[in-house]
Amino acid sequence: AYKISNFVVSASIEPEAFGRVSVEAQSMKRPILASNIGGSKETIIDNKTGILFEAGSSDDMSKKIITIFLFSTILAFSACSSYPTWVPEWAQISAGN
Repeated sequence: AYKISNFVVSASIEPEAFGRVSVEAQSMKRPILASNIGGSKETIIDNKTGILFEAGSSDDMSKKIITIFLFSTILAFSACSSYPTWVPEWAQISAGN
């Protein structure tokens, strides 16, 4: 599903321990928009390797979605630049190392 997506949204309203969706999106070089709680807050550098929005705020999320459409070229680069940062670490965790 990530390969055919223009961007990925992780709209959690409660903290997740790891935020796997964010890391999976980054591993597929897709821009990620995620709520600013839990694991996503730890794996996304806001406005650099993804975009964070206020958890539970549909207004903030919709503004950030508009940002993604307006700056899609920049975000595509950001998605690619986050790949080497998180994928090797995530791969080790997934492999149980």
